[in-house]
Amino acid sequence: MFKNKKKIIVGICISCFILFCIIIYYILIYKGEHTNNTLKEGKVIAQNGEIIEGEMIWVAFLNNTHKGNEDSIVVSVLNYDKQYNALIEYDKEQYKYYKYDANGEKALLYTNKYLLDLKRGDPVSNGESSWIILTDKFYTFDEIMYSTYSNNSKDFIAYNFLFADE
Repeated sequence: MFKNKKKIIVGICISCFILFCIIIYYILIYKGEHTNNTLKEGKVIAQNGEIIEGEMIWVAFLNNTHKGNEDSIVVSVLNYDKQYNALIEYDKEQYKYYKYDANGEKALLYTNKYLLDLKRGDPVSNGESSWIILTDKFYTFDEIMYSTYSNNSKDFIAYNFLFADE
């Protein structure tokens, strides 16, 4: 009789473990951290220039579009006292950056060929700095920084800063 109770308890424990695994699988796969169509799943939030939620969704969007696949993503942008949603679309040729107004209407702000996630080690913090920009040519992080801080107008590079990811 004691053996039967032990088998029942082990069976219940195994069943609970399997149920737990199914729940975790559902949360990870179906609730948005991995996606091929980023717009339909998950959420990305950028606050004061940094991604604070949805890093994996952002990375999936970058990987998908850098492979030449069409995709789109909505980013909730929280900048100090301003908040808005932005839509970034890639149509295999260019990126389009839209900003939604308070009425939910979208307005096209930028159209550029490249979405660059420029990274560089930061000697001050011993971390890595990353700027996400839209531009029509490919640049390195150092070229963008030099252009940004140069006093010479000939060094100017046209780009649209979206946010940083530290």
